[in-house]
Amino acid sequence: VHWRKVGYAMRRSPRWATGHFWAPSPMRRGRRYYLFYSAKARRPNKMCVAVATERRPQGPFRHRARLACGGVGGSLDPAPLAVGRRVYLYFARTDSFCRQFPGRCSIVGMRLSANLLRARGRPRHLLGIDQSWEGNRRYAIVENPWVVERGGLFYLLYSANHWRRNYGMGYAVSRSPLGPFRKPQTEPFLSSRRGIFGPGGGSAVVGPRGGLWLVYAARRQGIGFIN
Repeated sequence: VHWRKVGYAMRRSPRWATGHFWAPSPMRRGRRYYLFYSAKARRPNKMCVAVATERRPQGPFRHRARLACGGVGGSLDPAPLAVGRRVYLYFARTDSFCRQFPGRCSIVGMRLSANLLRARGRPRHLLGIDQSWEGNRRYAIVENPWVVERGGLFYLLYSANHWRRNYGMGYAVSRSPLGPFRKPQTEPFLSSRRGIFGPGGGSAVVGPRGGLWLVYAARRQGIGFIN
């Protein structure tokens, strides 16, 4: 509830990146903290998913490795999940032409090595754009994955459609962390309503009393307003 600013998580940009840092997802593993993040690479000229480490949660974190740059437009929005001794990383592959070429855009997952600094096998396609609410006449996307385990099932939360207009959140379910995932609904479970516009980018966290809460971004006013 009470937050205190402690400075920048990374004080220096890694040499491989030119900017566009966003979607950080931290994880504690043993005595070390891992910060998974997205950034624009110099080569190739697209978004990549990377990881930095530090022994303190406040940093400063030091870049360790790039994990994925796949996709025509690159990779972004990393989200880690620990299942016993294994750690999986989920992220989105995106492009500016998802509406015209939906196969270019998807959410993928992969298992990480024991030190969380390398991929263990190739990323696996988990879900794509295949429902009408995930796009409009000009734009479509699936992004911002977040996976939680409940009752032996894995729930993949994701955002879709244009963030400035009809953004919302859907979900898919699987018995395995790497699928196959199925979408039980044809509509978003979270969409705009009075006072909340374009909700998305959600992640699930455990509250102080043990309940599961969804934390997400939204706007208080309509189209064209910033969060």
